[in-house]
Amino acid sequence: MQLKWSRFNVEVPVPQNNAVVIFNTLTRDIVSVDQELINSLRETEFAQLSEQELLRLRDAKIVVDQGLDEVAYMRYLLGEQKYTQAGLGLFLCFTADCNLKCSYCFEDYRGGFKRNVI
Repeated sequence: MQLKWSRFNVEVPVPQNNAVVIFNTLTRDIVSVDQELINSLRETEFAQLSEQELLRLRDAKIVVDQGLDEVAYMRYLLGEQKYTQAGLGLFLCFTADCNLKCSYCFEDYRGGFKRNVI
């Protein structure tokens, strides 16, 4: 099986540990590898990885099958999340009647508040 480096990887060097943290923006998974290993991974030299290391990188989608269309896979995941019933969303919308007086609020309360309670 041929593997490739995912296009959704973001690398953050950690010089004090001689390591690189890899964040996959598609799976939101994080893996830390040493600097020597990251150079091999960029050159798609996966043969030197242990089976456990390779499995971890594949599970996190840091490396993916060569034939995988990652953009189509991303669209599939987004569509799946849109129609799943596994989660519940909550949206709170405060109005000018709010009296929390948050310092970051964008509302203009020059006239004061309309009520003493929320």
